[in-house]
Amino acid sequence: MIKIPNKTLRLITFDVTNTLIKVKHDIGTEYAKVANIYGISGIADNPERIQRLTESFRLNFRKYNKELPNYGYNRNMTSVQWWQQLVISTFTDAGLIVDNSNLKKIENTSAHLFKLYSRGSQWELKHGVHDLLSELHKQRPNLNVSILSNFDERLESVLRDLGLTHYFNQIFISRQLGFAKPDHKAFLTILDKLKIKNPKLEYLHVGDSVELDYDPVVNDPIDGNSLIIGNSTKLNTDSKFVVRDLIQLKTILELE
Repeated sequence: MIKIPNKTLRLITFDVTNTLIKVKHDIGTEYAKVANIYGISGIADNPERIQRLTESFRLNFRKYNKELPNYGYNRNMTSVQWWQQLVISTFTDAGLIVDNSNLKKIENTSAHLFKLYSRGSQWELKHGVHDLLSELHKQRPNLNVSILSNFDERLESVLRDLGLTHYFNQIFISRQLGFAKPDHKAFLTILDKLKIKNPKLEYLHVGDSVELDYDPVVNDPIDGNSLIIGNSTKLNTDSKFVVRDLIQLKTILELE
């Protein structure tokens, strides 16, 4: 396991999705349920179509993050517009013919889903979150504990509903920064703002993606520290910087 400079750390940033919280229900099930409200039937009661919807969402989410990163920030899109396009593509690629007869229904579905996922009820905490953050708050009162997430403007309401906001000094989201991970500028903007001069000794980022949360932090020009929450076998990567869960992270941070 990589040695973390606990005694000299001044800043820890956490990714959010699949690091601290995760979606509570199957995406396809929720999308189908909401679509049914607006008159798009034949999906919510069909397990095979629900599975196709879930798979379509995953593929399109990756596609849109690559083609229109940061919720279309550089294309002057709003996050609402970005999600609407994603929802339309998700249903289309799952086999629904979207045309003038049902486009409005899909748009209403998208608007409903956007509001739905701004609530804590659609999310759940990863095991050990409150224990880790409360001990950081208690044992390291001078340590800046913040969020750095590729999320949109709904994040604060989600964290508030889940009772997490009071643990963090700042909440940085990619839409507000103008840069999304793995862009170094997302990290550098925060380090500059918080006057972190020596990331190797003063900075740790914790996330769940090698590409987004590890590589940009440990390499030039940042040269900081990063730990990834997950399974090294599933991640297909070196286990020395992979932490099993937040309970193990608490031990690594010497919060016993």
